[in-house]
Amino acid sequence: YLGEGSTSQGDFYEGLNFAAVHRLPLIVVVENNGYALTEVQEKEMSIRNVADRAAAFDIRGITIDGNDLLLTYRTMQQIVDEARRGEGPILLECKTYRTVPHSSDDDDSRYRTRDELEAWLARDPLQRFRERLEAEDILQPADAEALIAEAKEEVRLAEAQAQEAPDPDPATLLEHLFANGGAG
Repeated sequence: YLGEGSTSQGDFYEGLNFAAVHRLPLIVVVENNGYALTEVQEKEMSIRNVADRAAAFDIRGITIDGNDLLLTYRTMQQIVDEARRGEGPILLECKTYRTVPHSSDDDDSRYRTRDELEAWLARDPLQRFRERLEAEDILQPADAEALIAEAKEEVRLAEAQAQEAPDPDPATLLEHLFANGGAG
């Protein structure tokens, strides 16, 4: 699972090549938000779809609307089944958008417009899914609001628990990094 900027790195190609040669049951999911850090995709690669790179390895590449929850779910079901059947690696590109700056010190107004951001916010996957569930009379608006409030409270409690947790013991730094448990 990686961003489209990572697909311009050598280890991406080496990993896909190895998986393709050995027909490994690998699913590589590329979250393509159109920007590698602050650089627009057109300046980092000459192709429109990252999934087109799959052809170089003779594997299947798929590009989908990553803001469509049901399409993403159905696609993943299908390709997980294929991987389990031994059909080899698959490169799945989910087109989406990063609606917030890349980091706390990133001024995203330097490289994208407010209109661009607003257009993508109108395609918010959770809001689109909510609207679909409400349109199909599966979810009532009051129930949706209750779920949102419950989720916000769960996040608030988890954040408080994380803030109150003690720092890890530095002596455990190398645990689970090496086959021998980090010993000598």
